[in-house]
Amino acid sequence: METAQTPVAIDIGVSRVFTEYIPGFFTVAGKADIAAQVEVYRQGQRILRRVYTGKYENTNLVVTTSASEYQELLNEAMKDFLQKAVPDLTSSLAKAMSDGQ
Repeated sequence: METAQTPVAIDIGVSRVFTEYIPGFFTVAGKADIAAQVEVYRQGQRILRRVYTGKYENTNLVVTTSASEYQELLNEAMKDFLQKAVPDLTSSLAKAMSDGQ
């Protein structure tokens, strides 16, 4: 992003997205995990670089787990990821925008 044509740029690199299940006798535990590196640049200079993760586990799935249940696992992991990343990202963007004026 050092070559971005804008004063402020964001680079997000997703390194991990997965769901898995752990079968039991009558139930299945489902897990989801998301990880990404987030970088913010101002005038080509990196001002933020962090790796964030989002995780979620549901231990009450039924044996006939459907695609929608896996989607729900990913949605919850993404919510966890965003709750961690967005505060840092918004404060870094606000700083980058105010420093650039």
